[in-house]
Amino acid sequence: MGHALAALGDSIGTLRRTPAAAGLLGLLAIVVYSLYLGLWFVPYVGWLLSIVVFALGAGALYAVASTAIDEETASIAAAVDVIRERWLSLLGAYGMLILLFIGVLALVFVLLLVAAIAGAATMEVVDDPTAAGGFLILVAVLYVGLYLLYALVAQFVFPAVAIERTSAVDSVGTAYSVVRSAPVSVVGFTLLRVVIEYGFLILGVVGAAAVAYVSGGETLAETDPEAVDPTILAGAVDTVGIVVALGILLFGAALGQLLRITYTAAFYKRIREPGGSSAEAAEKL
Repeated sequence: MGHALAALGDSIGTLRRTPAAAGLLGLLAIVVYSLYLGLWFVPYVGWLLSIVVFALGAGALYAVASTAIDEETASIAAAVDVIRERWLSLLGAYGMLILLFIGVLALVFVLLLVAAIAGAATMEVVDDPTAAGGFLILVAVLYVGLYLLYALVAQFVFPAVAIERTSAVDSVGTAYSVVRSAPVSVVGFTLLRVVIEYGFLILGVVGAAAVAYVSGGETLAETDPEAVDPTILAGAVDTVGIVVALGILLFGAALGQLLRITYTAAFYKRIREPGGSSAEAAEKL
């Protein structure tokens, strides 16, 4: 857990000392994730383009965060370099994550078949209808455990490619070595990361909803829901209110993402580079 807390200090210190890097990461996060979500609405090839944007965007974000931690500078060149040098590895890393997840599902399917067969055989012997339920519970527990392991490893796959320039295949082994070398710290880091990332997103949603309500939502609240014409819903909130609400939502999402990216990069570097740049950054806090 010590590494998780220390890396949190590293990331906050980096963003505090290098506001330009914070701005660059926030802007990149908005562009990458907006494109990623928007491309899903493009017919036929949208889903494929969204994968490219997500993979290359993730690599660019982690490269910028790593450079900010090491050199305390905002470097768009770091993003360009990692995409130019490791674009194929970044796309391959996305593919590896998909294959790993399919592997988890396939293993669970096999376990379900074994549980069903074992449960049926047990019922014939002991004549107990609840015997099969015990096997299903065991499979459910195994699935949760496998999925948690997958989630813990998956969060370090893109950092491995962007920071250490590993290949797609090696990135999975490197990510797993991070989890294996400090499992308690990784669990602590993951919990803190989720709270930070989704905490700011929730604050952004709440703030946007509050602005929308204040700028016209009272009208809807006082209207009979069955009598509301859907075409007037957008008009109930003035244009300025919409812009402000979207701005708050994007700010909350961007802040959560830039903290997540920087925190993940700082934690990864603490585990993979003990006594290196992350430790030096902590001394400057």
